[in-house]
Amino acid sequence: MQPQPTSTFTIMTYNILIGGKDGRIHATERVIRELAPDVVGVQEANDPAAIRALAKRLGMHVVVGYSTGGYHVALLSRWPIRSWVNHGRPIFQKGLIEAMIDLPGEAQPWHVFVGHLTADFYKGYGAERQRAAEIRAIIECMATARMLGRPHLLMGDFNALAPGETFDASGLLARVIELDRERARTKESLPGQPHLGYIIPPMLHPLLPLVRQIPKSRKLSALFDRAVNWYLPRLAVPHLLRAGYTDCLRATHHLRDIPPTCPLPAPAGRIDYLWTDPILAERLLAAEAVVDGPGLPVNLASDHRPVLAQFTRVPAPLAATEAPTTEDLMAVSRH
Repeated sequence: MQPQPTSTFTIMTYNILIGGKDGRIHATERVIRELAPDVVGVQEANDPAAIRALAKRLGMHVVVGYSTGGYHVALLSRWPIRSWVNHGRPIFQKGLIEAMIDLPGEAQPWHVFVGHLTADFYKGYGAERQRAAEIRAIIECMATARMLGRPHLLMGDFNALAPGETFDASGLLARVIELDRERARTKESLPGQPHLGYIIPPMLHPLLPLVRQIPKSRKLSALFDRAVNWYLPRLAVPHLLRAGYTDCLRATHHLRDIPPTCPLPAPAGRIDYLWTDPILAERLLAAEAVVDGPGLPVNLASDHRPVLAQFTRVPAPLAATEAPTTEDLMAVSRH
């Protein structure tokens, strides 16, 4: 049965942690059902069969964009997906897909981009420069939609901090140390969860015994937070701001109130984003990072909070123009 349109559209981005394995896909399904988004961008869709089965249970259309590293992205939609393309450029370590979705009452299809930027936090500025290069490539991939004046948005896990937003470095450190202890105790690898050697640059590994002492001291934690927030590069996100895109959470929250999204259960910073072009920015009603609660097993489903944005529907169709084909998109992606 075709879903009935409402007065708004809700878009959601969700990193589901290595494909929702170990039974977490059922918690992921509960979260999506409760929030009832029209479109969901999924990162770490590492088990494509499970993602397709999830979409079938939810009664949603689905496409999966494969990456060479196994960290795939996917898009689920209540409404028909007109066409899609996997922007499989070598620069994307984890992938980027673009889909055109026919939303009821809209004169034009929306172009929806789902991406997942590289992590490699131990590389410091090197990793951030890679993320900045990926974002510049994404902006190029959005050129067709931008040139034609099409409504378009970008969502995903950027593994990057925005200027001015704080990062709870000592809290993250305490969490990672706890995970390392759990690995030692259970002899399990805890796939997808960070370890201390991954987030600390190799040159500092001889100091790891000292680093493990930081969360035990309030003063050391405060100094660590100040030092990390001063040092952490924030080069990637400004490229989208300069290109004229709107960060939905930043547009709807005071800077000090932008909610952190990862890692659960005690998120240290916001690395999950929903971006809109100027057309949709004027129709943005609200945006939020969803917290754990009754009927919403967010902390059980993943190490990321889902982020939602709600937009007004156009009350009456306008004169539609011809949408670009998949071949058009592929031609642009090769430039």
